[in-house]
Amino acid sequence: MEDNQISNPSNQTEQSDDQVATSENSSKATAVGRAKSGHGFAKVILHLIIVLIIGGAVYGLYYWRDNQARTKETDLNNQIASLQSELKAKNTTTTSNSEETANNTCVLTVPTASLVENVEASINSGNTAALEGYMASSVTSVLAASEAGGQATPSQAVANITSFIQGSEGWDFNLPTSVLNAYDAGEYGQYFSSNSTVGKASDTKVISFSYDCNNKINMVLMSQSSDLLN
Repeated sequence: MEDNQISNPSNQTEQSDDQVATSENSSKATAVGRAKSGHGFAKVILHLIIVLIIGGAVYGLYYWRDNQARTKETDLNNQIASLQSELKAKNTTTTSNSEETANNTCVLTVPTASLVENVEASINSGNTAALEGYMASSVTSVLAASEAGGQATPSQAVANITSFIQGSEGWDFNLPTSVLNAYDAGEYGQYFSSNSTVGKASDTKVISFSYDCNNKINMVLMSQSSDLLN
């Protein structure tokens, strides 16, 4: 009886030790589980960070390439606009020059019969003052074989003509074509166009009137002798 009572406390001690060991093992297992769980969570976080870094890098690369493409497109559009502006300016200049050329193009016409008759009558009668009304605003007045000549006003040109024909008579304005062709082929050929009015006096003086596209006298050539024109 006493032996049984003595042995019971021993059994109780052993059972208590087993419980402690079991509790410790359970605590260790729980700690290991928690450690494993914490390690797994850290790996998840690391993976997320890596994904975010890669995603950020990809997005940054895409944004950079998109921005570069937009910049190039803007530059290209600016270049196109600049070229179009230059082309438009050149076309405008060309059109303006063409219009100006067209406006400045003078087509020589045969002077009217009445104009020719009035010019001839002014020389034959000596009433040179009437010529001023048939002249352009600027007249080239030239005296052959001299340094006299150049641009003149109508009144100056009339004065030159008056001085030139003084003392000369018998003006012939129906010169043969062969004579006119010889004058045209000479040094002063530019003053003997197809529409010029040419007269020769009995003392061999020659005068030629040329007209612009408005049938106005714009050139007068005076020569003291026909020999100077061949």
